[in-house]
Amino acid sequence: VNLKQRMAEVLRRVRAHFGPLPFSLLVIRGEERLPRLEVLVTFLAVLELMRQAEISAWQAGPLGEILLTLPDCRPE
Repeated sequence: VNLKQRMAEVLRRVRAHFGPLPFSLLVIRGEERLPRLEVLVTFLAVLELMRQAEISAWQAGPLGEILLTLPDCRPE
């Protein structure tokens, strides 16, 4: 699993999704969760995209779903 490729895929999916994209949708393929390594690389891709200000992420509350958007689309 390549981090740069996963970053590009995450960014593409955030851009294409109508409204906030739940992180959980990034770690599911069909009916099954991705292998642990791919989940980890996906999480690292999200962190790096946030660091580069390409996406924003937030949670409604503790243990809530992580939601992803483009920086200018995050609700206040």
